[in-house]
Amino acid sequence: MGVQKSIMTNASPRKLSKAPFSIRVLAQVSLLVALEIVLSRFLSINTQVVKIGFAFVPVVICAAAYGPLWAGACAAVADIIGAILFPVGPFMPGITFTALLRGAALGFAYYGLEVKPKSPLFWIRHAGVVVFNAIVFSLLLNSYWLSIIYPRGFVYFVTSRILQEAIIIPVQIVINPLLMSFVWRLRASGLIESEYVGEEAVSWRKISAAVLLGCMLISLTVAFTGLMLYRKISDTVDKTAVLADFLTEAEAADYLKMTAEKLSELIAEGELDGTFGEINGKRIFDREALRNWIAGRIAAKAVD
Repeated sequence: MGVQKSIMTNASPRKLSKAPFSIRVLAQVSLLVALEIVLSRFLSINTQVVKIGFAFVPVVICAAAYGPLWAGACAAVADIIGAILFPVGPFMPGITFTALLRGAALGFAYYGLEVKPKSPLFWIRHAGVVVFNAIVFSLLLNSYWLSIIYPRGFVYFVTSRILQEAIIIPVQIVINPLLMSFVWRLRASGLIESEYVGEEAVSWRKISAAVLLGCMLISLTVAFTGLMLYRKISDTVDKTAVLADFLTEAEAADYLKMTAEKLSELIAEGELDGTFGEINGKRIFDREALRNWIAGRIAAKAVD
């Protein structure tokens, strides 16, 4: 304990290595998972589109205390358990994957980072990860996952969630340093296990950072490729739907269950006025107008 305090209080070339794995660490992370579920599912404004609350607090504590691997696992496991036990909408693995990436990103930014209010580098690193998580992961990536499981477009979810991120960003910028200071106090007291190494580079961080970056690039590539395909398919479906609302003369005769000659007689008698128009010398019939004409004929026979 005394060694840990001296490391924190005195200038030293030593820094935090990877968080140790132990039963105590596992128990503490499990408690943070349970706290995240409670804050997310019961103490937040939680709809199918918007989520505003303090569910980020346990993940930030885990990130500052034990680093990216534990923080990513904490966020992902909490999302899975919460979705199974207390569902708000259909389960989407993509949102769980985004939670893992957000937790890991916080771990890379906060693990071993001491709160220095007068240091510009501290605020750049701290505020940068908050803004990055909010815009890239929450606003863009999660909006894409939501556009897959709900019949709304990507743009709808982005615009609907802008207010959420505008509220969350300043809240996290203010609260996260307080949580980080709290973690350092726990570390000084020995309640949080820590491993220290010399100033040399820590290889596990480089490997983990490469894996995280790869996962992020893959997820963003898949997301935006899927978005482009979705838009292309949607445009095709919309065009097909519009064309399907209009019929040629032969299609209209088939729709009305009559011969082409009978259709021509009705047109000549003026019976079908208002159901068609001429484009380039060809009659184009409106399906809805024909449906209304049939309904009128049925109603007239019922009265007779």
